[in-house]
Amino acid sequence: MALTLLNAVNAVAKRARLLHGDADEFTSLVSGNYQPDVDTIVQVINETICFMYDESGLLPESKAEGTIVLALADRSYAVPDDWESMVSETLIDRTNGYQIFRFEAGYVALVEQQLQPDSYEGRPYFWVMNPVNREIYLDSIPTAEDVGLTYTFVYNKTLHMSLAADTFPFSDECVRDLVPAFTEYWSKRAKETFDEAVFSVSVARVVGKLHGHPVKTRR
Repeated sequence: MALTLLNAVNAVAKRARLLHGDADEFTSLVSGNYQPDVDTIVQVINETICFMYDESGLLPESKAEGTIVLALADRSYAVPDDWESMVSETLIDRTNGYQIFRFEAGYVALVEQQLQPDSYEGRPYFWVMNPVNREIYLDSIPTAEDVGLTYTFVYNKTLHMSLAADTFPFSDECVRDLVPAFTEYWSKRAKETFDEAVFSVSVARVVGKLHGHPVKTRR
């Protein structure tokens, strides 16, 4: 099972000696007296990962599937909270074989084309992202016959993690290798102490693995 943000927070907390063993591990990201430390750890984990990708020139591979379920008279649908950008060109109803294709001209062109938008009803054939509210906007308004149709799509997940169950865009081995870097960055924030060598070696080791060229370093 893939390591989660909560797993990483616990690993950093133990390495930083905030916790003294598995029995003391946090069970959520809401942790009473330790809340400031937990919040800081989550922040430095996200910032370290962004730093690693920025410095290495690598792009994270983190994709997921999402769905929209057509509702009566609703042509605008929210995307998942961790949505960053769309991968799919076509939304697919895997039960009935229906498809909704990307409207290549974009949102503004679709809106300007439909001078009386409420008159467009029925099963949709085109979709576009609304840049104002970041929702999927359909070219027609579903009717009672369309209610419940479920369309699946693939999207890129945001690199930022905030939920305890969020997983990393790389292997568990890389997560473990980054724990020293996470801890050093937390120490810099919380205690104003920072071992740059430990941080750099930790990040370099993971960058090497992501590039497919493991970095040989002394621990």
